[in-house]
Amino acid sequence: MTLSCISAVCVLAVMSIGILITAGVLTGERLLRFIGRGLLLVAGIFAAFWILKLLLIPGTIRILDALKQMAAGLAYVALAILLLLGITQLAIFIFKEHPHSTKHREKKEL
Repeated sequence: MTLSCISAVCVLAVMSIGILITAGVLTGERLLRFIGRGLLLVAGIFAAFWILKLLLIPGTIRILDALKQMAAGLAYVALAILLLLGITQLAIFIFKEHPHSTKHREKKEL
């Protein structure tokens, strides 16, 4: 089905170009410039596709994988810092309320 559609479009394009040349609307020089530009455009698209497929997509996948690992590591570090701060605050609160620590301060002031 797809092959027959492509074939029909190609036949239509060739017939349209033939009619335009016969009518004098399109000259041979213009036709060659148009075909050259079309081939250059197709070659550029093909080169861009292969550059994208071979270089950019694998590199992007590696970068995204590294970013995921970095985000997980940062989450672990943040959790460790929060736990350390919590333990420190708890220790400060416990030692502040401890009776021996207040007596020690009172003795220092004397």
